[in-house]
Amino acid sequence: MEEIFSAFFEKSISPSAVSVGPDYRFLFVNEAWVRLFGYSKEETIGRHSRELGIHRDPILGEDLLRRLSASGSIREAALVLYDRSGTELHVLNNITRMTLDGKEYILSSLQDVTRQKLAEARRQRHDATLLEELTRRERDVLKLAIAGHSNKDIAARLGISYRTVEVHRSHCIRKLGTRSLIQIKEIADSGHL
Repeated sequence: MEEIFSAFFEKSISPSAVSVGPDYRFLFVNEAWVRLFGYSKEETIGRHSRELGIHRDPILGEDLLRRLSASGSIREAALVLYDRSGTELHVLNNITRMTLDGKEYILSSLQDVTRQKLAEARRQRHDATLLEELTRRERDVLKLAIAGHSNKDIAARLGISYRTVEVHRSHCIRKLGTRSLIQIKEIADSGHL
C-alpha cells in the first residue's frame, strides 16, 4: 500500500510536497513540484520554503499555520510564491496537517493559477482602456443604465431626450464591443467605470 501511495504522489499532476514539523522542512516533493519551482529534489529536501525563496511572507506563513492548527486543513488558500528565477506564481494551496508517530506532517497540494491571474489583469487593463474611450455623457448614461434605470428615467435625470439616451447607449455598446448591459456591467464591476 505504501508503494502505491508513493507512486501516486510522485506522478500526481498537482505540485505536491510533504513537510515535517516543527519547522516544516521539505521531506518529499513530487515531479510536478520540481517542474513548477525549478529546484531539484536534492536541493529541496531538508530545506524550508523561505530558505529557497519560494515563500517570502512570514506573517502569512504564521497565519496559515494557526489556521491549520485550528482546523486541520485549509482549502484553496490563495498564495503568491516564487520559482527559482524569482518569477511570481499565483497558486491555490490545499493543505492538510496530520500527526503520525508523534511527528507533525503537512501535505500541500498546489494548483497553479498564474495564467488565469495574468489573463484577468490583461482583461482589466483592456476594459479600463475601452472605458476611457467613452465620453463623459456616455459614462453618465451607462452608469444609470447599469443601475437599472429605463431610458425614459435616464433622459429625465440627465435632462436630455429619450432618443439621445438611445444613441449614447448604442455608442457604449459599440465602443465596448459588447452586446448587452450584462457584459457592460461586468466591465464596470471591475472598478473602471
